[in-house]
Amino acid sequence: MKRMTALLIAALLPFAAGPVSGHVGGEQPIPLDFITGGGWFIIQPPTAGTSPGNRANFGWHGGVKNGDWWGNGNYIDHGTGLHVRSTEVTGYVRIGTDGTDPQTGQPTGTRDVCGIATTNQFGTVRYRVRMKDNGEPGRQDKFGISLFVDAGQPVYFAWGSLGDPTDGGGNIQLHKGNNSNTAPETPADCPDDYFTPHAFS
Repeated sequence: MKRMTALLIAALLPFAAGPVSGHVGGEQPIPLDFITGGGWFIIQPPTAGTSPGNRANFGWHGGVKNGDWWGNGNYIDHGTGLHVRSTEVTGYVRIGTDGTDPQTGQPTGTRDVCGIATTNQFGTVRYRVRMKDNGEPGRQDKFGISLFVDAGQPVYFAWGSLGDPTDGGGNIQLHKGNNSNTAPETPADCPDDYFTPHAFS
């Protein structure tokens, strides 16, 4: 029995996502692609550190390129005045199952970009941004952001949809990888997955 268990663990190891801090939340091996997006949305409940109904703007991108984590981002909560600027990417992970846009043939799916950022309210923080590409023209796309100062619950959490003209606008695009997209040797380092217990379908 012990030998069978050991063999099973050994068989599964090549498919593990590697060391990722916090809850795995459906994470999979590092995807060799990248995601970009920008727009605005009305913050939906539940939230942390803000109030639903505030307008937020963002421009964010992340992925892997040339054997390293890649990306950058800006986020503004117009209700609280919070401004977040990414300074470093420390992880990029696939969430759930990818698909294909029937109209364009382009990939669709959800990615989390993790890293370090500066803010005008919390100082330096760790972040986990979730970007969901649900196909063109972007009306079903979603964006969410969690900010952490210490381990545990975030000091700030907000998300919204880019779809309805009264709730948001913009576009998120998942891009296919190319020959420069090789997995980093450094394991993905992400804060707790605060999105998992909340609606982000």
